[in-house]
Amino acid sequence: MTEKTAFRHRPILMALGLLAALLFAAFATHPAFAFVQPGDILAGTPMEERNLPSGEGIDIVAPYACMIDNDGRIYFERSAHVPVKIASITKVMTAIVAVEYGNPDDMVTVSWRAAHVGESSARLREGDRLTMRSLMRCLLIPSGNDAGVVIGEHIGAKALAEGWDLGLAEGQAVPTDPLDAFICLMNKKGKELGLEDSVFTNPHGLDDGVWTGALHSTAYDVCLMARYAMTFEQIREVVKYTQASVPVQREGEVITLYYANTTWFISNYGNATGVKTGTTDDAGYCFVGSAKEGDVELYAVALGCDDANQRFYDVRAMTLWGFAHRGVYDLLQMDETTTTVIEGEETQVPVFATVSHPLWPDHTFDAYVETDDYPVVLFDVNGDVSQEVELADLEHPIAMGDVVGVVRFLQDGNIICSMDLIAAQDCVAPDLFTTVKFAAGRMIDKMKGRPTDASAVIANELPDVA
Repeated sequence: MTEKTAFRHRPILMALGLLAALLFAAFATHPAFAFVQPGDILAGTPMEERNLPSGEGIDIVAPYACMIDNDGRIYFERSAHVPVKIASITKVMTAIVAVEYGNPDDMVTVSWRAAHVGESSARLREGDRLTMRSLMRCLLIPSGNDAGVVIGEHIGAKALAEGWDLGLAEGQAVPTDPLDAFICLMNKKGKELGLEDSVFTNPHGLDDGVWTGALHSTAYDVCLMARYAMTFEQIREVVKYTQASVPVQREGEVITLYYANTTWFISNYGNATGVKTGTTDDAGYCFVGSAKEGDVELYAVALGCDDANQRFYDVRAMTLWGFAHRGVYDLLQMDETTTTVIEGEETQVPVFATVSHPLWPDHTFDAYVETDDYPVVLFDVNGDVSQEVELADLEHPIAMGDVVGVVRFLQDGNIICSMDLIAAQDCVAPDLFTTVKFAAGRMIDKMKGRPTDASAVIANELPDVA
């Protein structure tokens, strides 16, 4: 089974697109046989370790799935690091290499090999001429295997002619086929992106017949790949299209090829922004999708589905869950302020804590935090947030602006972020007589098991999350 070739006539395109929309609208809220697996991992914690109410997990069917956000936070994992075939999702990496190494205005000629690659096609013919920009549409909208080979041959030829670094292993011979050179660039880029278990052997994702090979990836790697791809406007603007036209020079005249994107997720989910389907007999039905709400974009992938529609339901279910259970929280909520000097300017700062000096316990000073790490994104399924203060060695005079400790915020036992605790006032050390007096008192406290170190009274109130 392979992805269907692009449609030949614009009226048929529009009619089929409308039919797809109606079908998706009718069934999108009723994924078949969706379920939560004990091995599913929500926000870093396995389901079997969570005490969640029934229905709080993500109900999907895909055997391999993952979801991250645009900052790389992992929301969901299901066998997300298991190597599997990904079919035409491979073309996302092809697009990345094309954008990074190619010129969108280059005119490229379609070779015999590209025109005859078979299966999913953009209907390009040998001798056709079109720009790399147009080839990107041919690659990502009708999922043209032919377009993938054209792109690979063009950029691979430039790489060989100009002696680019192909990321070859020590002792590996420089390829002579431009397409092989392009594949080397794909794998090089995969390593740069941290795709720890991904191997690319062609630019289109076919995995049988003459294209049988080691091509594979993981659900997590695919998320990383899609997230990176969507940082390029040239890719982002293409994958959101529901239909597009491409001018092609063919036999002395310019013709227009029309394509429709039959990815129902993109056509029928208001937050959808992309990305790419994939289908072969060995890979099953695959999809990596992206959706945006406010400043947050989620990237979710479903691999190995048995049903063409289920991959869209699954990705939609993941992103809906992600948006519903994430929130932006300000961890700093303080009422009292104090005056300090920052960069020579007298400034009012919120008091995070009042700290006592260990050598002078009856003297205290106010402290504040200064950080760019808030607000923070939190998952409500991980429960409320706690805070702790670890003081530095304070057995010396404290000067305004000194870092006197670190503040840590934790959720479900994991550190969310850390902030420096800064002295808002000076706190001079006591004289020798007073130091000796307090040292003796500390010794007695230690013998009696009483606290001897400086303590901090925290004034900050934490938000409710759970």
